[in-house]
Amino acid sequence: MHLKNVTVAANEGTTCELGRGVIDIPAFVKMLRKVNYQGCCSLEYEKDMKDPLAGIAESVGYFRGVCDGTR
Repeated sequence: MHLKNVTVAANEGTTCELGRGVIDIPAFVKMLRKVNYQGCCSLEYEKDMKDPLAGIAESVGYFRGVCDGTR
């Protein structure tokens, strides 16, 4: 499963770090737990392509925190 967040839920929305966009990531993780999802979650990050490391690190850290906090 690919994870991605966007600034608005419309065509003009742009990619942003997990936790900064409109997608409710904690609710998404809770739903994955509810349906006993056993697959992988991969970050899809298309912002700041010349230097994406900071945004990727922030997104991964946020996702790990959400996963730990929703157990």
